[in-house]
Amino acid sequence: MRQIVLFLISFVAVTASAQNITEKDVAYGKHERNKLDFWKAKSSSRTPVFIFFHGGAFKKGDKNRISHAIDINEYLKKGISCITVNYPFLQHVDNNYSKIMEHCEDALKFIKKNASKWNIDTKKIAVAGSSAGALITQYLGYKGKGISVMGSFQQPIGTAHFSLPHIKRSSPPIMIYQRSSTSDKIHHPKYAQMVKDTCDKKKAECVLYGTDANGLPKVPSGKSYKEVMLEFFLEKWKMK
Repeated sequence: MRQIVLFLISFVAVTASAQNITEKDVAYGKHERNKLDFWKAKSSSRTPVFIFFHGGAFKKGDKNRISHAIDINEYLKKGISCITVNYPFLQHVDNNYSKIMEHCEDALKFIKKNASKWNIDTKKIAVAGSSAGALITQYLGYKGKGISVMGSFQQPIGTAHFSLPHIKRSSPPIMIYQRSSTSDKIHHPKYAQMVKDTCDKKKAECVLYGTDANGLPKVPSGKSYKEVMLEFFLEKWKMK
């Protein structure tokens, strides 16, 4: 019974968010999974935008997971538009991870191309993701250009390949939240610490938070990681 209740609560929360979507399943490419959802913040001037990439080991997952990562309504209240992105899986690209990254780059280019239509400030782009989405986030942020701040949830295996080689002093600041324990081999806290250590070495900004389960510095007392990440973005955009 408890599982049913939790499912219904989750379903209602996702449905409530979906009712406020400005544009749903917008195609940014030709593949069937080249789709994104967009929430437009009300503002007379260009707004920052938060872009989310879901997790799922590059094999599964969906853009609706954004509702588990952030409170969309809180972002909209702060004048931040939100976008969540689907991308092809490994089975769609002959197990070529680079091809997935290229699709995600296409999504970013598409968003910038529609910046005027969607009233987006391209100098205030936040990209975030969970697990596989964290690797996508860092690949885009560390290797590419045009991202001002990043967020990462559940830093996973693969960090040494997709993230660390591209970190440099001029890299955009990042906040990482790692809730997993040392028994989680896929999201072992050492991967989050690797990003932090490399950023420190390169003199790039990285703020790392964890839990009692992994011994990483905890989120400031009285606040949730969602609140702290939103504050981090606002600070970097000088909106606080």
